[in-house]
Amino acid sequence: MQHRELQQKVNHLHTFTLQDLENLFQKVDRSQLSRWESRGWLIRISDGLYALDTKRLDVHLLANEITPSYISLEYALSYYQMIPEIVRVVTSITAGSSREEKTPVGMFLYQKVKPELVTGYVLKKSTFNDVAFKIATPEKAMFDLAYVRQDLGDETDYESMRFNIPEGFDTLLLENFIQLVDSGIRKNRMYKFFSPLLGEGSTEKEELVSLI
Repeated sequence: MQHRELQQKVNHLHTFTLQDLENLFQKVDRSQLSRWESRGWLIRISDGLYALDTKRLDVHLLANEITPSYISLEYALSYYQMIPEIVRVVTSITAGSSREEKTPVGMFLYQKVKPELVTGYVLKKSTFNDVAFKIATPEKAMFDLAYVRQDLGDETDYESMRFNIPEGFDTLLLENFIQLVDSGIRKNRMYKFFSPLLGEGSTEKEELVSLI
């Protein structure tokens, strides 16, 4: 396998794996890949994941490729301009293991949830050939934040986040996500946190949950 041949074969890919190379070339010399990496001809993103050039990488698409996931939490809220902070770490939800991944193009953080909660995301076009990446809806990003962040427990915590709720935000959809939570304690905490947003209706649901 020559480097020029590699470029021709994978140039249409945003990133590629060792399995991709084995499918293309049958036999892959990992020491050769290491040499190319040391020369700057190849970029190793994470174990077994490579790219030809960091300049054409889209961090949103990359977040999905490092491990099966969708972008959510603080990064998604910043993406939608729902919080005032600029978030540099790309935060995602996964059904796999929670992990941090430091790469040549930035840090990626993954939070594990139950498989049934891996939902509520949409597809957006990336800067790489319009390939789509997965990102939570505004409602699901808020849900995920409250679900993962055990320190967010009441309306004071909600106000401290300084949320900018966008026009068209669907509070019913947010409540539907909360109903997926099987822990009564966690569900109650989330209703208390979201009470400034959900209003009196959330209090009624909270009382019902407390009886479970």
